[in-house]
Amino acid sequence: MLDRPELDTAPRGTGVLVAPQSPGIQAKALTHATAKWAWLDESTAPGLHVLRLSYGRGATTGAPESAPAGARPEPDTEADLLEAALRDASTLLGVGLSRDDLVGWDVVRWAGALPFASLGHKQRVARVRELCAAEGDLAVVGGWVAGNGLAAIVADTPARSPRCCTPTPGIPHPEPGPAASRGGSGRASASGKITVRQIFPAH
Repeated sequence: MLDRPELDTAPRGTGVLVAPQSPGIQAKALTHATAKWAWLDESTAPGLHVLRLSYGRGATTGAPESAPAGARPEPDTEADLLEAALRDASTLLGVGLSRDDLVGWDVVRWAGALPFASLGHKQRVARVRELCAAEGDLAVVGGWVAGNGLAAIVADTPARSPRCCTPTPGIPHPEPGPAASRGGSGRASASGKITVRQIFPAH
């Protein structure tokens, strides 16, 4: 969180994705959270802004050209991440930011983040789809097969698992289990119940 009224205009809208080849930028994405979510903006004092910088692109096997020559190593320690976040946010937003502007900050590490979609990923996904189709009522959904981002997952899920998404008449539609939000698979039985299984490793 930063105290910088200059960000009130949301110079990058709700955020930006950063191409791997972008010179001088280590972040892979920036989210201007108080510009993206009205409830957060309404609960934040005037002039205060919440930013989220994301780092770590995972394995890039098969895409050595994705990192520009002379690129800095990925920040790892919390101190390195803070410095990188301030530097990258300043560049991406066009507003100079420093430690003096900080109201609070934190580092959250996601051990189960999705890896870089390496060469052959599309073919592997097609093979997984084929095996699931052979089961008849097995549907696999989530970022591993649909692509990163909620938009891709939401668009893909109804088409891949109509029996999971359509309630059986007369039978309450159960809420998905915790694994459903982590890229698991759902099997819908004739009774209308759903069994959710995690079939991909968390990392």
